Formats: sequence, structure tokens, C-alpha cells
Amino acid sequence: MKRKQGVSLIVLVITIIVMIILAASVVITLSNTGIINRASLVVDLANQSQVQNLASLIWADAYTNNLRGQVLIDEVIDKLEEQGIKEDEWNIIVSDKGVNVTTFSGLGDLIESAEDYGKTVDYVANGITKWKLFYHTNEYVYLIASEALSYGKVPEKFKEKSCATTLSTDITLPDGSKGTVERIHWKYGTELTEFATIQNSSLWLANWKDYSLTRMSKYVAYFFDETLWDAYKNTEKYGDYVVGAIGTPSAEMFVASWNAKREATKKYEIYADELVLSEYKEKGYYINNTVTIDISTEDDLYIWCADANSDIWLAAPSSADGYIMYVENYGKITANDTTNYYRCVRPVICLKADIPAKIGTTTDFSIIK
Repeated sequence: MKRKQGVSLIVLVITIIVMIILAASVVITLSNTGIINRASLVVDLANQSQVQNLASLIWADAYTNNLRGQVLIDEVIDKLEEQGIKEDEWNIIVSDKGVNVTTFSGLGDLIESAEDYGKTVDYVANGITKWKLFYHTNEYVYLIASEALSYGKVPEKFKEKSCATTLSTDITLPDGSKGTVERIHWKYGTELTEFATIQNSSLWLANWKDYSLTRMSKYVAYFFDETLWDAYKNTEKYGDYVVGAIGTPSAEMFVASWNAKREATKKYEIYADELVLSEYKEKGYYINNTVTIDISTEDDLYIWCADANSDIWLAAPSSADGYIMYVENYGKITANDTTNYYRCVRPVICLKADIPAKIGTTTDFSIIK
């Protein structure tokens, strides 16, 4: 009986010694690899809860070491990167109060209402980096170039098919600086022998269907020919999230955007009626039974520049024969001849609403590539 007790004491002593050795090895391991690497052994990067737990451990480790402010942020971000948790794949918010890691929302989910129309998005295509949120549906988000397209950025295919000349004028730009505006028109008397290809006019809210009837309808068709504007799709960078691109807004989308934003901002200077198609199929559009209607010039989402000669063509034939709808530089929708007058264009991009995005730092919304 005593011999059994003696054996038990020996085993106990050996067990204690082993535990001390193991504890020492754990301490050594912690000092060498730290809490970060231990935690990463059990983290499933597809599991948001586990990723958040790891981020919290990393943050606590850095905070305990008296890191604060930007140093703390950089330390947490760097350690998360080491564990495969990257800023372009996760939405990581770090502060002195803690860390929060979530999956990215779709751009459409970040848009609270049409009041957000006009906010900036860091989309990049064909050298154009300034884009504004123009319109959205449950399925799509539409961006418009913040500025009128310079002639050098007009696709060569478009120039070859329809755009013949440009006219540059010195003006005062919206930021107060001096610059030039480059405008386009079609050669007088030019008849288009090859019709443009309309991929999906309904995508752009365009109700006009027969683009082969009149000269102005044919010209408008080239705004809708996405094969001519594919330089603005940039599918290489944004992949399948890019749906399409056109040369300038459709009149219907322009009106829909304006109405939606004015309703959302509780400013009721909106169109009394929808854009109307002429009763004659060879004709085009009119608004409120007139050819013009005033809009506010306070919002550069709908005009580009209040200086002279910065009007924007709309992708819509007018009910006035041989005319195309456009937005005047001081905020009025009207129409005029395509060949005698020069106007600007502002390309429009359609993206899938679920394209990953976050609230930006230098822009209002930042797309995750």
C-alpha cells in the first residue's frame, strides 16, 4: 500500500516537472511567435466571425504594447495582411477603441437614397478618374463623368463614324481656373450609310426604338453603340461587374435622375411630367409639351459648367425635325441642329449594384478591385 503511494508521488513529481517544461516552452513560443501566429492556426478566412476574433487579438496585442493612432492602425493592418486578411478583400476599420472587420457591401447597398446622387466614385477608365453617381436601381448603378469629355478622349471609332470636327473655347472652369472646352458636331449634310448597333437601349431607360428613320435618330444611335465606347468599360480592372458604357446620358435617365434627387432632397423643382415621345414615330421627344424646361444650375451633376458653350448632348432625338436634345450650360433642356452647333458629351457607365465597395477616403465611394 505504501509502495503504491510512493509510486504515485514519483509520478506526480515527474508530471509537475513535465508541466513546468511545457509551460516554459509555451512562454518561449509566445515570445517568439506571439499571440498572432497562435491564433492564425485555427482561423478560417472564409469565416467572418473567426477573422474578427483574430483581428481583435491582434489589436489587443498592439494596444497592450502602447501603440496608438496611426501607428496602431498600421500595425494591425500589417499583421492582418501577414495572415492573409487583405484590405482589398475585407473592410477593416481600426481605431484606438478597437477593430472591426467585415465583408464589403455592394456599391448599391451603400447608396442610401437618390440624395446621394452626385457623390464621387473612384472609377477609372480611359484616363478619366472623376466620376459621379448618376442613377441607380436595385440591379444597376450608373456613373457619369464629372466633366465634359475632352476631344482627345472621344473614341476614334466614334470620330470615324459620325464626329467630324471639334471646337475649343477658352472658359472659366467650375473650380475657377481657366481652361478650354472641346465640343463636337456632325458634318453638315453628312448622311450615315452604316447604322450604329444598339445593344440594349432599355438598360439606359431609352424608349426611342427606331434609329433608322431620320438623320438625328441615326446620330443618337452612335451614342448608344457600346462597341464605340468600350474604352470606358475597363473590364480588365472591374471584370464582369461592368455592364456597359454609352457616350452621353439618355434624356429619360437624365429626367429620372433629376426627379429622384429632387424628391429625396425635398426640393420640389422637379419636372411636372415625364419625358414624352411625339405622336409621330418619325419624330422624337419633347418635355411638358414644350421644347424647353428650366432646371437648377446649383448641381453640377446635371450641368457641367455654367460658362458659355459647355452644353451637353443627350442621347435622344428631338420632336423638332433634325434636332437632338441637349442640356444648356445654365441648366435648361432643349434641342438644336446636330450639324450647326457644337456640344459636349459626358459618358455614362453601368455597373452591377453588387460590385464590392466601401466608403472612400478621397472619394465618397471606393470600388474594391
